[in-house]
Amino acid sequence: MGTAMQARGGATSDDERGNVSKASVGSRSRNVRVGRGDGDELDLKLSRLSEDETSVDAATRTWLATVTSGRISAAEETAALYAEDAVLWGTVSEDLRRTPDDIKAYFRFFAHLPGLTVVPGSYRAAIQCYGETAISSGYYDFDVPDRNGERRVIKGRFTFCYRRVKGAWIIVNHHSSQVRQSCPARRVSTK
Repeated sequence: MGTAMQARGGATSDDERGNVSKASVGSRSRNVRVGRGDGDELDLKLSRLSEDETSVDAATRTWLATVTSGRISAAEETAALYAEDAVLWGTVSEDLRRTPDDIKAYFRFFAHLPGLTVVPGSYRAAIQCYGETAISSGYYDFDVPDRNGERRVIKGRFTFCYRRVKGAWIIVNHHSSQVRQSCPARRVSTK
């Protein structure tokens, strides 16, 4: 099972089959049974996220489902999740996108990558809510076939900033970048 990231607020991750588990700082936990209804459910200990944290997580998951839907309209549907004044720094983009047309153009490329999927178990997010604004930061891995038909994984890290408008979370800023070779962990001296 994926390990949840911790933050002030809540965190969420998914397991190897894409089932949702949630964890947050503190001891607000309960046991639940999750699964797809095919008899292969799992018993998990879940921590309760606040209503706002849950709805921000749902907004991020909606983005993931939309961008990887494979639908002809995926670019337009994904771009519609962004505010008119949103800024996007896409995972595979060299350009900062500051207009609705620029954002839509990015997703005409990215959302239409044939076979684009999210690697099950790769989504992990830390969620912070501050009234009418919220931040969701974490990891997701995209799986996409290359030109030779081989599968290639694009490891990404993200930050979505949301603004609540008429009860719905819309994206006002989104930065996503590929995770490159990691810097070795720094040892902290106890002396």
